[in-house]
Amino acid sequence: MACTWAVESVVTEHLEKQLTYLEMIGDYEAIETVKAILEDEEHHRDVAFADEGMNVLFGPFRFLVRMFTEGVIRFGMR
Repeated sequence: MACTWAVESVVTEHLEKQLTYLEMIGDYEAIETVKAILEDEEHHRDVAFADEGMNVLFGPFRFLVRMFTEGVIRFGMR
């Protein structure tokens, strides 16, 4: 659950930024698609949070997973 929380937290932040961009350019079809995906990802994150995903013992692990996930997203955006 710590891994799920870390990944989904980064993914939801990324999708929220994507929504801001899509709203700026007026791509309403893409906005609806991203909103549906975001809702699903937020649900995964919230379930992980409720199921011990934020246990203090997993802090370093969550940090590493977040950093790796952010790197993958940045690499994929190029």
